[in-house]
Amino acid sequence: MASPLPPPFRRKSVTHVSGTFCYLCLGSLTCQHHGLPTRLLDWTDAALIALYFSLKDSRTDAAVWAINPLWLNSKTVQREALVDPRFDPIALAFRVDAVRASLQGKEGGPTLLSMAVRPPLVSSRMFGQRSLFTLHGSRDLPIEKYGFVKRDAPLCRIVIPLKDQRAFRIGLRLCGVAETTVFPDLDGLAKELIVEYGALDGPR
Repeated sequence: MASPLPPPFRRKSVTHVSGTFCYLCLGSLTCQHHGLPTRLLDWTDAALIALYFSLKDSRTDAAVWAINPLWLNSKTVQREALVDPRFDPIALAFRVDAVRASLQGKEGGPTLLSMAVRPPLVSSRMFGQRSLFTLHGSRDLPIEKYGFVKRDAPLCRIVIPLKDQRAFRIGLRLCGVAETTVFPDLDGLAKELIVEYGALDGPR
């Protein structure tokens, strides 16, 4: 996250969300949910939502990653709790230059790897997806490659073979997890109708 919010996003998004909101750290959460690159990685505390995203557009074996976020924070920021980006001083990296610099590492000092964040659910998509995030520093290092991750660490990868994915998708729909569950807006409704009924007839 080179800056709290890209200036073009701040300028052009005010017709969709509060202008004040756009200038706060919480705007980064909206960026993430609408496809702009950030240092955030999406997680959820709902297993079926995680399964939905692992299977979405999958053409090969898929996987769901599971982690204990309290364990992660105890290792990376010495705090056995989730960080609230609105109030926690350590999360000022979202918006304050002096602290954000620590994400990139200071000469002779440690580089922050990542920390688990419990954000306010500032959009309907975040609410539907039961969003959590990890905020990552400048090192391009997957969590499973961290030096303190051992064989018995509370981090695991659950593989869903390609041959079984159709059955899992059917199971998700039977459990009520569909496009409008995770995208509770008109885009989600359109995607859900296409899945259920196919492309609509008519000119394109």
